[in-house]
Amino acid sequence: MIKESLRLSHGAVSLLPRVVGPGPAVIGGFSVPEGVRPYYILYSILTTLIAFQSQTVVRSSSTFVHYNSEIFPEPDIFNPERWLASDAHQTLDPWLVAFSKGPRICQGIK
Repeated sequence: MIKESLRLSHGAVSLLPRVVGPGPAVIGGFSVPEGVRPYYILYSILTTLIAFQSQTVVRSSSTFVHYNSEIFPEPDIFNPERWLASDAHQTLDPWLVAFSKGPRICQGIK
C-alpha cells in the first residue's frame, strides 16, 4: 500500500535535468546526441538568454514515470495489489522513482 501511495502522491513536481553524457543516449526510443544545442539560463528580467555550455539537457519528472500506462496499467487507479505480484520486485520496483534513483537518490534512503 505504501508503494502505491508513493506512486500516486508525487508531491511537488519539478523537472530533473540530466545532461546527455559522451555519445548519444537512447531515450524513449529516440537517439539524443550530446552537445547539439546550448543549455540556456535566464540572464535578465527581459528574458535575454545566454548560452554558457554546449550540452544537451533532458528533463524528466517522477510523475511521467508513475503515470505511464506501459509500466503501470490503469495508472489513475489506486491498486495496491499490483505490488503483490511475484515479479513486482523486478518489474515495478525499478520504476518507483518517488525519491529519485541513481547518484541523485534521496540521501535519507541510503
